Amino acid sequence: MRAGAEESARTAGSGARRAGWLAALAGFVLFLASRALSIATTAINWDEFALLDRVARTARTGVPETGGRPGLAEWLLLPIVSACSDEIATARMARWLWLGLTLCFLAGFFAMLLELLRGRPQRRHDALFGVALLALVPAFLEWSLQVRTDQLALAGGVWGGMLLLASQRRAPLALAAGLQFGVG
Repeated sequence: MRAGAEESARTAGSGARRAGWLAALAGFVLFLASRALSIATTAINWDEFALLDRVARTARTGVPETGGRPGLAEWLLLPIVSACSDEIATARMARWLWLGLTLCFLAGFFAMLLELLRGRPQRRHDALFGVALLALVPAFLEWSLQVRTDQLALAGGVWGGMLLLASQRRAPLALAAGLQFGVG
């Protein structure tokens, strides 16, 4: 009788976990859908146009115009901007790339939280909750969509932080952490 009760409790716990992960997946899909819809409806800021203009000048002259920044964002945007025939369509295409960088940042944040919460039984749940708390802040929703150099720095920094934390167990990861901090 007791074994049956334990099995029933385990099955109920498994169902609740599955429902939780399905809810998280549904939330992620809704987040992506809202971001995809926002690409076409959110106004393009002047500094996005300034960044794209620097990239266009780099494409024309072959001389990097980075505006005092490291220049990785400009090199990532170069293939998109060099084929530009419509500035608004080009900015929207660049926003799709930047949405990928934002997702890379959020994945790195999740991985870093997992590393920080190592040993806790509900670390995946807590890390997912931490990412949701950040990703659903209205200011993050607004500014994460825009084409800026910040997303590269944030993604590089958060992945570097995760690798640095993981290097406590595997020392060679410290070198990879340094490379990621260099990207950031």
